[in-house]
Amino acid sequence: MNLFIKRSVVFCFIIVMAFTAGCASSKSSRFYALNSIEGASAEQMSALDGQGAVVSIGHVEIPNTIDRPQLVTYSGSNQVEIHEFDRWAGSIKDDITRVLIENLSSILAKDRIWVVSWRNPVAADFRIDINITKFGSVSDKEVALSAQWTVKEGVKKKVIHIYESSLSEPTEGSGRAAEVAAMSRVIEKLSRELAGFILNLPTE
Repeated sequence: MNLFIKRSVVFCFIIVMAFTAGCASSKSSRFYALNSIEGASAEQMSALDGQGAVVSIGHVEIPNTIDRPQLVTYSGSNQVEIHEFDRWAGSIKDDITRVLIENLSSILAKDRIWVVSWRNPVAADFRIDINITKFGSVSDKEVALSAQWTVKEGVKKKVIHIYESSLSEPTEGSGRAAEVAAMSRVIEKLSRELAGFILNLPTE
C-alpha cells in the first residue's frame, strides 16, 4: 500500500510539473527594435558620391548587463530586471549603431557630411567611438542614457575630443513598447549632440 501511494504521488507530481511547464511555454515573446528619426536612412547620402567630409561611427560599447536578447530595466541603484518575454529583434548593440548612423545621416545630409560605419572601407576624416554606460528605463516614466564618446582624426587616429552625455526622455504611455519608443527618442538626442559637435569639426 505504501509503495502504491508513493507511486501515485510521484505520478501526480509529474503531471503537475508538465502542466506548469506547458502553461509557461504558452506565453509568447514580444520583439522590439529601435527606430531612427522619421525619414532617416543610411542610404540617403549615396548621392554625395564621395564628396564632402566623412565621419565614421566606430565601436559602440554597452554594458554586459544590457547586452542580451531580453529588455532590461533599472529598478534601483544596484538592481536590474530582465524581462524574459520582452526581447530585442536583433542585437541591441547593432541596433544602436544603425540608428545613430541613420539619424546622423539625416541630420547632416544638408551639410554634405557623410556618416558611415567603421566597417565601411571609405577613408574617414574623423571617427567617433561611443561607450554607453547606461541605457534603459529607470522608472515607469523615464528612460536614461549615459555615454562617453571619443572623437579621433581619421588618418592619425589622434584623440581630439572626449565628451560625456547624460540624457533622459519621458515615457509616453505604459508598457514595454512605450519604453522602447522613449529609448529611440533618447538616442535621437544623443545623435543631435554628436551632430552639433561634428558640424564644428575642421573639414578642410
